[in-house]
Amino acid sequence: MSFEFHHSHFNGCFADFEIRGDDILRKKTKLRGLRYFLNEAKTHKFYSMAEVSYVPNFLGAGVEWNLRPYIEMELIKGLNLEEISKEEGRLVRRIPLLVKMADVVAGFHSFGKLHRDLKPKNFLEDEQGNVYLIDLGLAASLGHKDHWLADGTPAYMSPEAVSAKPLYVSSDIYSLGMIFYALLAGHPFQDTSSIEQIMKWQIKKMPRPLIEVANVSEKVSDAVMKCLRKDPDRRYKSAEYLRDDLVAVL
Repeated sequence: MSFEFHHSHFNGCFADFEIRGDDILRKKTKLRGLRYFLNEAKTHKFYSMAEVSYVPNFLGAGVEWNLRPYIEMELIKGLNLEEISKEEGRLVRRIPLLVKMADVVAGFHSFGKLHRDLKPKNFLEDEQGNVYLIDLGLAASLGHKDHWLADGTPAYMSPEAVSAKPLYVSSDIYSLGMIFYALLAGHPFQDTSSIEQIMKWQIKKMPRPLIEVANVSEKVSDAVMKCLRKDPDRRYKSAEYLRDDLVAVL
């Protein structure tokens, strides 16, 4: 069985995905996305060699006959969090899933790297309930800064990412908080499709407390809102602390 579909990738670049056999996913990119693609291949291979359980196994990379570079990875049979949210609605009964997501991010950070593009589409849950992190093309070392630092998905970018400042664990923590807010409330806090306005709000505007827009406990609301503080130093110091606070309400 083999088929292809398209998926929006960094800065308007596109990647094609092809399922090969029963357990291989081939991801191909156009040349204008080559910079991110090479970084993804390098990062994906790094985590695969570390034998982590939360990134699909890296199987190889190469160039097709038409000069399109590709990565091959383990095919995860399941849904991404955006698809799950559409099927189930507000995930207020899925706090254990959020715990797994925080744990995956904590593991990713333990190697001194940031993901830098955390969003619902980049988390997968397989048929056994395991959670995986994908799309590693923007991953970088802690404190990293260069001319493509401000890339990402505006609705989930931290204020410091929007401002093209050096990024640390706190930036991914903010993005994770934005994901949790959207999954629990049923929508992102921004009520506009204007990318420029969204990015301004990321810097200046706090969303309404989660407890006011979702049927969650005060402790869950407080945990998510702590992730969304504009000052990075006032957020969780690590994803482990966030995970532990969520575990405490189970």
